[in-house]
Amino acid sequence: MPRQARTVRPGAWHHLWNRSPQPGGLVRDYADAREFALAITRLTVEAEAMAVWRLRPDGYDLLLRPPSALWLGTVMRDLLTVWGAGLRARHGLTGRLWPDRYRCTPIEDAEVVTAMVARWRGEARAEGLARWPWVRLPESGDEAMGVRGEDGTVGG
Repeated sequence: MPRQARTVRPGAWHHLWNRSPQPGGLVRDYADAREFALAITRLTVEAEAMAVWRLRPDGYDLLLRPPSALWLGTVMRDLLTVWGAGLRARHGLTGRLWPDRYRCTPIEDAEVVTAMVARWRGEARAEGLARWPWVRLPESGDEAMGVRGEDGTVGG
């Protein structure tokens, strides 16, 4: 049965995520998280697309504002190919890193994005910022996306 096409709305927020079936998870150390951070930052900065991400031992969550539908597919292919190759090399992983394609949900309501980022912040605080999940919440991007901290300040 053919796959259903993704719905991509250029300029709107999209939640992308996937989890890995690999025993022990994919992200095992700081080098793995750093590679992911460098790759997603490089890919999104080039296109001036805003990115908020959370990296967990078993996968990732991304909030992106793609400038075009083609851009989103290209970025995800590049991210997962480059990052996946590094993971395989560092940890000797074999088999599938991901069970299937990443999931992508367009988000029309800015309040949903705000709530999601607030939840990620809360989880990061509960775990301690030096532990999982790895979270990147851009300071300058908070104001542009209307995200406010628990105390009502931007970037909190």
